[in-house]
Amino acid sequence: MLAVAGKLLELQKKEGILTAELCRKVGISRYTYLLITTGQVYWNSEKVLKLIKYYGLDAATFFRSL
Repeated sequence: MLAVAGKLLELQKKEGILTAELCRKVGISRYTYLLITTGQVYWNSEKVLKLIKYYGLDAATFFRSL
């Protein structure tokens, strides 16, 4: 879970997008994003896949990069 969290934060930083804007575009709450990116919750795959798609990656590419 922490590897996924770290990669999502890395992509966000690289993209230069604010958390609130990212969450709005992806359709998840900032609280959910916080829980995912801090490893405090067993993430919902649907929400993680939405985030991955936002960055233009497919799931296989994303998970291979961990």
